[in-house]
Amino acid sequence: MDIKKRIIVKGNVQLVGFRSFIKKIAMNLGIKGSVKNLPDGTVEIYCECEENIYEEFKKIIMEKKADPKDIIKPNVIEIDDKYDENWEKFDNSRIQEYFFINYDDLDIQKELLERTEVGILSMNNMNENINNRFDTLTIKYGDFGECMVRLEKNIEEMNETFKKLTAHFIKDDDK
Repeated sequence: MDIKKRIIVKGNVQLVGFRSFIKKIAMNLGIKGSVKNLPDGTVEIYCECEENIYEEFKKIIMEKKADPKDIIKPNVIEIDDKYDENWEKFDNSRIQEYFFINYDDLDIQKELLERTEVGILSMNNMNENINNRFDTLTIKYGDFGECMVRLEKNIEEMNETFKKLTAHFIKDDDK
């Protein structure tokens, strides 16, 4: 049996590609509905699907966690899903035959916004892949990560020494 829900997602969920992420997941799960940024920094999702699909959807959304200090990745803190189709303000027009991002009446082109959000998601995924590869190299080659940290520290020390040496020669030339 299909259920209809209005969900409010709290956290770092605006300007990080979160709406495109939600749209992609919803379309993959066959969910009807929409997603929209709200003025208070939250994201509103209307959805219609079977209850077991909804629970899976909600679980995927809650798993979108990041370091709270990382401002370019979505970080879901809380989901408020107490509103269903019996709620007096439930807006059935937010649910159509396909899942869409609701931009309201913005002056900029919808397609440009969608592509920008997809670009943000792609960059986030690329960053995660790079971090995962370094973790894999550390596991495969032992102390790789520690070696890279030592190398970085040595380069910084060499840079400082070079600056001091250069400053010393400049002082000698001034005499």
